[in-house]
Amino acid sequence: MFGVLFLLLFPQGPAHGQLLLQWRLRSLPGVVAVERMPHEIPHIHSQYLILFEQPVDHADPGAGTFLQRVFLRHAGFDKPMVFVTEGYAVDEASYSTNIHELAKRFEAGEIVVEHRYFGESVPEGHGWDPLTAKNAAADHHRIVSAFQRLYQEKWISTGTSKGGTAALIHKMYYPDDVDITVLYSTPLNYGLVDGRHESYIISTPDPHYRTAVHALQLEVLQRRDSLMPMLQEYVSKHNLTFRVPLEEVYDYMVLQYSFSFYQWGYDFASIPWDHAADEELFAHWMKVSPPEYFAISDDYLPFFVQAARELGYYGYSIRGLWQELHITTTQDYFHRLFLPDSIDYIYDITLTQQIQTFLDSTDHRILFLYGEWDPWAASAVVFDWREKENMRKVLKEFGNHNTMIGNLPRKQREEVLERLNKCMAEPAPDRSRKRRK
Repeated sequence: MFGVLFLLLFPQGPAHGQLLLQWRLRSLPGVVAVERMPHEIPHIHSQYLILFEQPVDHADPGAGTFLQRVFLRHAGFDKPMVFVTEGYAVDEASYSTNIHELAKRFEAGEIVVEHRYFGESVPEGHGWDPLTAKNAAADHHRIVSAFQRLYQEKWISTGTSKGGTAALIHKMYYPDDVDITVLYSTPLNYGLVDGRHESYIISTPDPHYRTAVHALQLEVLQRRDSLMPMLQEYVSKHNLTFRVPLEEVYDYMVLQYSFSFYQWGYDFASIPWDHAADEELFAHWMKVSPPEYFAISDDYLPFFVQAARELGYYGYSIRGLWQELHITTTQDYFHRLFLPDSIDYIYDITLTQQIQTFLDSTDHRILFLYGEWDPWAASAVVFDWREKENMRKVLKEFGNHNTMIGNLPRKQREEVLERLNKCMAEPAPDRSRKRRK
């Protein structure tokens, strides 16, 4: 009856279709606001910013609620849906033209979720305790459950780096929410300082690269007297503040250089040689390992809180550099550089152990993609692939943190696409039970 009345009140045509879609979106449980946004993607009909109400603590309904930003790209109700767990804030300004490679390949719709405590999805006045991976997974489950009332075709969950870890945790807690999961550069750390990344950087990339990277680090340390004034000017110009003296920041920027260089796949030829002018050396150093990474920032504090509490992180080796460094140890560097004194979480390995048990004991459709030279590959997931039919890990030779299906070597790309196509060709499961909830 309401549908007939709606047709009488609103004219037919594209405008009517948009109004009807917005009404259907507003009718979903949890949705409190829907705003149409511009887009420039051929197969997408419309794009929306949606505010979704979430419990601050899913285990404590009385703790209150907050609004989480969700971005929807509507390709049609008869199309698959790609569910992206961002892991951080979502930059809506850049979201009008970029779309995930999976959504493009399958002409699918796309939902991107801003992680709790990031961007504008912040439970104000509740402290850090509700910022847990389990609560984040429950956020994602409630969103999927709501939108599957409208989108009942195949669902692919995906994420990159921290967002990939979030998607993996969502899959662990709610294995039936999606049909297949594709994860990019997803770490599974075993400590706040995991310990594997340092030796990986020293041993994995090509020896010529390692020699050049190490030489650059030494050159920056040996030119401290001439480069420090440039760094001071840079810091002042960008209004950066730190939790440790700038002399220490200088050293950690040098240590971070090797990690960033391999993570983002910088070109060997871009490394200045020892005869380079100070200005050239400094510009390259700022490009690869800028001080912003160590500066006090509310934007990334939630990430560091999660790392300290249950996601873990990496450490630094001073091997071959210690004689030129002002610091004598990197012990407890994470808390000193990244966390205020008021945050004193002790890393808990329980979540990582749960994920490892999940990987060892199940065989869900999960594809893991890594770049061989990406330091995060040191803490890549590990499982016995011989016992798995559906779970696969792909390591791109010489690849970095930007490894995608589209830039895999032909043979690996074909293998991944064969698995994806096989899954997408199967009928979607019956989601009627969720629709009745």
